[in-house]
Amino acid sequence: MLCQHCFKKNATIQLTQVIKNKKEKLHLCQECAEKLGVNKALSQLPHVFVGLVLDILKEKKKQMLPQNINQANLPVRHSEEIRCSYCGAAWEDFKRTGFLGCDKCYQYFHSQVEEVLRQIHGNTRHIGNNPRGKHVSLPEVDIVRLRKALNRAIRREEYE
Repeated sequence: MLCQHCFKKNATIQLTQVIKNKKEKLHLCQECAEKLGVNKALSQLPHVFVGLVLDILKEKKKQMLPQNINQANLPVRHSEEIRCSYCGAAWEDFKRTGFLGCDKCYQYFHSQVEEVLRQIHGNTRHIGNNPRGKHVSLPEVDIVRLRKALNRAIRREEYE
C-alpha cells in the first residue's frame, strides 16, 4: 500500500484513530511519519502504555500491581548504585524511566529484570501464542506440546 501522504513510497506505518465509534486508518511511509512528527509521538507512548497495561492486568488478574515502575518492589543487590559496565546506565535509571540503557543491560541486570517480570507477569517465560507464520521450536514449548498431545491420546485411548 502506498503512503497516503506522499503517494510515492510504500507505507510501513499504519495509524488507527477511533472518534465517536468511527475508525479511520492512515498509512504512512517512514519519511512522512517523521515529517508529521508521528515517530516522536510514538516514542512517548511506552511511558503511557506502562500505566495502561498495568491497569488492565490489575483488573484482569484481580490483584494489586504497581501503577508504574517506581512503585514496583524492584530488587537491589546492594546499597551502592549499580551501573552497567558497558553503557553506564544505573538500575535506578530503569526504576525511574522503565527503560534499560543498552542490550548489555539485560545481561548485567539479569536477576533484577527477572524479578520484575516475575512480579508483574507471574512468570519469567513467555506462555502464550507466537506470531502467525512463525514456528518457534524451543525445547520447553515442544515438551508442553507433546505432553498435551499425549494426554489427548490417552483420553481418546489411542495407544498405538
